[in-house]
Amino acid sequence: MPEAPPAPTASPATPDAAKDGGKDAAKPSQWVKLCDKITISADAAGSNTDAAKDAKGGAEAPAGEEKQLCSTTFEAIESNTGQLLASVRLEEVEGAPKRALAVTVPLGVVIPAGVMLAVYNADQWARAAKNETVELKELKTVGLRFSHCLPLGCTAEAEATEEVSDLLKGNAGIGVLAIWTNEDQLAVPVPLSGFAEALAGKPVDNKEYQENRRKLVDQIHQRQIEIANKAKAEEMKTLPPPDNMTKSAPASAAKK
Repeated sequence: MPEAPPAPTASPATPDAAKDGGKDAAKPSQWVKLCDKITISADAAGSNTDAAKDAKGGAEAPAGEEKQLCSTTFEAIESNTGQLLASVRLEEVEGAPKRALAVTVPLGVVIPAGVMLAVYNADQWARAAKNETVELKELKTVGLRFSHCLPLGCTAEAEATEEVSDLLKGNAGIGVLAIWTNEDQLAVPVPLSGFAEALAGKPVDNKEYQENRRKLVDQIHQRQIEIANKAKAEEMKTLPPPDNMTKSAPASAAKK
């Protein structure tokens, strides 16, 4: 993987971000904990992979049984387009002995390369915020392998061991790193402020969170329209007037 990413540039999809329209692109994240009931599928219950069973609760739950899935989540959204740049989630299934770390990135990345999380301590994060170079070799890293792709993006997963959880709880930020198919680097900085509190705290209301997320997307869309209209108005100012406005009036009209 190339160099670690710079300071935060993405807006979190949170209630606070929806209030200000996500205009403060470097605003610290408010990680959120979302919980919902899931039904253990036959695939999860019968998986040949122990990690897949444990992450979905399949190791102890028969197919068709309902379990609670909680996901402590950060969504990095590009503030001008509304595009999801990266979603980082620590997922816990009721009764499962292991937790899963999942990262979703846009389509178009190199699948065999997987995703790497570069973990910054407070000093390294502060240096990055000042646009100082932080070498990747200075950072602790976590590797994730892609498991599936959907229209929203591709998701990479790994077991969230105690060591991984402690890294996220005890540091200042992470860089989500992947490789585009054109060999450029995808590098999305994600602050970790609030992660530990969200992980240990109560879940937020799912409906309220989704409504705030919808409002944020609507506000970004409205901003795109305003930017496009302003650009069009500026373009119109530079255009020459139509031919019929530059010609003098016909002689017959002048006589009248």
